[in-house]
Amino acid sequence: MNNVRFSETRFIDRLLPVVFAISTFAGLFYGCGSYDTNEAIFTQAHLEGMIYDNHNNPCAGARISADNGPAFVSDVNGRFTLYNLSRGIHEIAVVKKEYETSSFSVEFLSRTQVLYVKMFSQSQLLELAETALDGRKLGEADEFLKRAEAIDKEVPVLLYLKSVLELKRDNYDDALSLLKQLVQMGYTFPPVFLSMADIYEYKLKDIPNAISALKNYLNLVENPAVRERLSHLETGN
Repeated sequence: MNNVRFSETRFIDRLLPVVFAISTFAGLFYGCGSYDTNEAIFTQAHLEGMIYDNHNNPCAGARISADNGPAFVSDVNGRFTLYNLSRGIHEIAVVKKEYETSSFSVEFLSRTQVLYVKMFSQSQLLELAETALDGRKLGEADEFLKRAEAIDKEVPVLLYLKSVLELKRDNYDDALSLLKQLVQMGYTFPPVFLSMADIYEYKLKDIPNAISALKNYLNLVENPAVRERLSHLETGN
């Protein structure tokens, strides 16, 4: 998903903080006002811009290109320049490791235009997914998780949140499968085993596997409440 905006003020003269309008799931947005006649008459010019993440922090090291041409890298302040860009419509691509790739069209009509691009890191998409899950907005959570998965599908937090989504959808076997995948990958975190125990005990009524999961949990961290729960399951009380 991409967020783009144009400004009429020259890049070098901008001293005020950048304020982004956020469009939910909007792929592209930009605003163009009236143009100075002299600035709009050109064949080629440099298009300057800034790249920010979803927290409005500058994105350094992003690679931006126009029409599959040479890529230019944003600096520590997220600033970049696309050199010798012809007047008209261009296809822009922005790529950064661990970030969602942005691809969109822009119409370059004035030498005073400044391009603002918003990018989402995988961690930011996972934060949004977790917030959506907390609010039981399962459709939104699913969308954020799919976008995060397109960046890297084997990140442990991603797999865990996918298991939470499946659990909230009452897909218990799918939730367990994702948790087991985490264990097989070596991500033996306490919440993984506690989630497995919850599914086995409360959803599937599989007490032996619930006991096993609780023991694995207690091998990693001591918790009196969990130990008492294990004791009740083992004694049948």
